[in-house]
Amino acid sequence: MVQAEIKEATKPVLEKIARFIRSSAYQVYIDGHTDNVPIRTEEYASNEALSYARAFNLMDYLVREKKLSSASFALAGYGASLPVASNDTPEGKDKNRRVEIIFKNKKYF
Repeated sequence: MVQAEIKEATKPVLEKIARFIRSSAYQVYIDGHTDNVPIRTEEYASNEALSYARAFNLMDYLVREKKLSSASFALAGYGASLPVASNDTPEGKDKNRRVEIIFKNKKYF
């Protein structure tokens, strides 16, 4: 199953992340990733589209539900190009289906 939705079990962690973002002066990058299984569905035309949707959905949740400013975020969808584990096993593929939240000092912008 191809998904980009936020899991309910993740929301308590996102609450803590939202509090941190609200009290910090960081620019927040959200990078979406997938495993290496090519996709083309009605909803997602490619792995890159799916990975970007994962990043967007996370940002959208933080903006809508946690009332953070969208100006604090930058998004990217890398598809399968930056794996953190081997795609040769189901466990590795699970690790590669992820989002990363990266905090950068705003003085660089």
